[in-house]
Amino acid sequence: MKYLLEKGLSEKEGSMALTAQQVQEILADEFLNPNTPEGLLYRVFFQIATNFACRGGEHYSLCVDQFHSLPNGSLIFRRYHSKNNQYGIEGGSAQDIHLPSISEAITDINKYLSKRPSGAPKNFYLQVNPLWRESGVWYKKHIVEGNFMKDIGKSVKVDPPPGILTNHSGRKTVAQILQDTDVPEDAIMGVTGHKSVQGIRAYKEVNEKQHLASMNTLIHAIEPSKSLILGDSTNTNTIDTPVEFFSDDTIQKKVPIFNNCHFNNVTFKL
Repeated sequence: MKYLLEKGLSEKEGSMALTAQQVQEILADEFLNPNTPEGLLYRVFFQIATNFACRGGEHYSLCVDQFHSLPNGSLIFRRYHSKNNQYGIEGGSAQDIHLPSISEAITDINKYLSKRPSGAPKNFYLQVNPLWRESGVWYKKHIVEGNFMKDIGKSVKVDPPPGILTNHSGRKTVAQILQDTDVPEDAIMGVTGHKSVQGIRAYKEVNEKQHLASMNTLIHAIEPSKSLILGDSTNTNTIDTPVEFFSDDTIQKKVPIFNNCHFNNVTFKL
């Protein structure tokens, strides 16, 4: 297992978000097998990244006392510090994220905590003990740092491949999945720790329909001789918006020739 020494505390440009389907496929991959110390370490990292929207560098400051189990089986994650949520660990307030008891992540996190050796530092992530089979001790009393998400991206078998993953990808994944499911922006901020809606909107992904509409507008502007295509050219489409044509002597008044008319499978050449 290769651990990178660089902390990479700043966000890396080009890190991508995962879809909900890719998250499910990664969790089902053997690389994240919770029955081995290495697999459990990666699995817990991935669960924390995709449930609590931790920034890349935030993973390195995680401590065991940020996780609190409740009698009803749910879990509280207490975020003390992130770039967008500047709370002090000592003497400051914190942002609590409540994970419902139905979450599989709780089982993984609790198992990892139970495998930590007594006397280990409060830092959350510990090195794997290479002699775990012989000793029964899964982890050493030494902290570990690395680009776990990059390792996951290289090792799992997901179709399509996840592309460029960094430790910050979990944060992007959470923001985009919640936006795609129409969760209110203020509720998303309660998970990601952003302090403004502008920060949330920066993660918003343009969907395919919006992308197609934008490209049609661009093509129609720079190639006016082309017909306006609203979808697949093999389909019959209806233009619901008014189509306006202007002659030279009416250009100042901008009086439309056609208004409130519907056209099916018609090509207009200007």
